[in-house]
Amino acid sequence: MGRYVATRLLLALPTLFGTWVSVVAFDPDSFVAGLVAGVPGWLVVPVVLAAVVGSLGQGGLNLYSMGLDMDAILPWLSRVRSTLLVALASTALVFLGTFVWDAESAVTTFSVVLTSLATPWAAITLAGYVRLGGRFDADGLQVFNRRLHGGPYWFSRGWNVPTVVAWAVGSAVGVASNATESFTGPIAAALGGVDVSFVTSGLAGLACWLLLVQVRPSAHAVRPAGPWAPGDADGPDGADGGPGRDDEPLAVAVR
Repeated sequence: MGRYVATRLLLALPTLFGTWVSVVAFDPDSFVAGLVAGVPGWLVVPVVLAAVVGSLGQGGLNLYSMGLDMDAILPWLSRVRSTLLVALASTALVFLGTFVWDAESAVTTFSVVLTSLATPWAAITLAGYVRLGGRFDADGLQVFNRRLHGGPYWFSRGWNVPTVVAWAVGSAVGVASNATESFTGPIAAALGGVDVSFVTSGLAGLACWLLLVQVRPSAHAVRPAGPWAPGDADGPDGADGGPGRDDEPLAVAVR
């Protein structure tokens, strides 16, 4: 953990310093414009190339992550097809938002709303990790990707309803706490237009989840009793080794 924090600080400090110099010394409205305007003419091309090449790593990580997410949402697509689909869609949206529409305000609003939806999910996931002592059934997490049914995390036809309810509550509170150019929620309006969605969405989702865990502890994941493999008699793919059915009882023993 200490090494991770130190690495992040070492990466953030020069970036923040460069941003501060560019904004304060050159252009307060645009980091890129200020940087280009502040360097000598002979250095413009290397600076622009460095900016483009430097963003390739971050773009590659984002593209890889989007491909994984799309593959999980649409499991019938291969990893390559999922990545190509999101790459083409995101590239088209970037060009349309830049040259056809004035999408800056809409993108900002979407990012804030997306944060309100993701924060309670992250809070609940971390709380579940702590509750299980960091122990998960690795194979059980891959049931959906393998087109199987059952396992310790299958819950009710693949849905953990209490957790979805907690996430929805946290998301609703987060959206009500948004403050953007396009939308200001009632909670943010009551606080003088301050966006507190990151805090309120996480706290609301986490509090609701903890309450539901206390009410129905059996409806949530517990520590795995031991590893299993697809095809086992007590695995998620059914007692006969074939694909399980949604109405089959949970086959994996958990305690």
